[in-house]
Amino acid sequence: MRGTVIVLGLLGLVWQIGAALAQTYPTKPVRVIVAQSAGANMDTIARIVTPKMSDALGQQFVIDNRGGAGGIIGIELGARATSDGYTLTVGGASSMVISSFTYKKLAFDTLKDFELLAHINQ
Repeated sequence: MRGTVIVLGLLGLVWQIGAALAQTYPTKPVRVIVAQSAGANMDTIARIVTPKMSDALGQQFVIDNRGGAGGIIGIELGARATSDGYTLTVGGASSMVISSFTYKKLAFDTLKDFELLAHINQ
C-alpha cells in the first residue's frame, strides 16, 4: 500500500482543539473506529498515535477495528455515529473516496458525513 493516502482523523485532533476546548473535552473515553483489521497499516498508525492523544488530553482513546468490505463496514459505522467528537473514524482513500465512484449505492457520503481532521501519506 505504498503511496496510499491514509485519512487519519486522529492526529489533527490534538492540534485542532483549542486551549479552551481542551479543558472540557474529552470528558469520557473516545472511540476510534479503524476501518481495517487489527495489525493492518491504519491500525498500526492509530495504535501509535492514540496513546499520545490520550496523554495530551487526559482521556482514554479506545480502538475499535471494523475491517471488511474494503473498509466500507468501518466507514459506514463511523458515518452513523453521533457527531459529538467522541467517535473518530480512521479510513483510507480506497474506502472513503474511491468506493463512492465504484459502488452505485453506499450508506455514507464522504463529503457530507465526515470532517477531515488530518491525513497522512504513507
